[in-house]
Amino acid sequence: MKDEVKKEVELYLDDQHIDKIYNALVKVIGKKHRVGFITVLYSTLVMKYEMEENVLNTLQYIHPAVQEISILLVPIHYSIHYTLAVFNLDKKEVWYFDSLFSRSRPPYKRIKTALERDLKIKFKEISKTLCQKLINKQIDGYNCGVHICRIAEEIFFNGSSQRLTPFVIEEERARTRDIYDGICDPSWNGQWFPQLQTPCIADASPSPSFSETSELSTTNDFDMTDTTISDSARSTTESPNSPISSDENAVITHEHIEYLIGSLPT
Repeated sequence: MKDEVKKEVELYLDDQHIDKIYNALVKVIGKKHRVGFITVLYSTLVMKYEMEENVLNTLQYIHPAVQEISILLVPIHYSIHYTLAVFNLDKKEVWYFDSLFSRSRPPYKRIKTALERDLKIKFKEISKTLCQKLINKQIDGYNCGVHICRIAEEIFFNGSSQRLTPFVIEEERARTRDIYDGICDPSWNGQWFPQLQTPCIADASPSPSFSETSELSTTNDFDMTDTTISDSARSTTESPNSPISSDENAVITHEHIEYLIGSLPT
């Protein structure tokens, strides 16, 4: 796909792409392992606050409602990089996935602190070494969004992440593009999209499960036109039609979540 764009900045997924895909996964398969997520914008807003204890209340940004989930995915956007924090509410564990295998980004600590405050749960952090065994490593400077979408998909369908093989990032990116185009198509019938691998684990060690069950689901073919996502390196919190402002004290609203990802799942 790199040859299809003029500038590297166009290679990045943006917040809206990621939120749309996560929201579609909630609707299609979220109930299987009781998986929910927080919109990407939250990770941007938490950096507006100087003290971690003043971070916005997380409960109103979790969807579906926290009472309906056991696993919470928190996509994190910091600078021009995306990572993913996965909170297991039942096991009281948090997994931090960074496809660059680098240290955690500042919003992660603030979000963890806020969730512990609001959920009254103390989360045990799983080691970086264990987390890295469960994901594929990023070998370029722009496909982090594709990685966290693919990790999320594994968790939604299987209850856990796993390192995939074969894993050809150009093909995964093209598939992510097709998924996004598909879920935005008014005629989409709600069936999910075929994977590029037979589910397996490259590492010989077993993959820890985030939930008690990890039964696999089948996917169905979905024929989509081969069109390209127009990406941007950085997301914006403003738009001519967006109800959010650029004021430093701005808070995310229900209307803005719907602006980003469409109607919230029921």
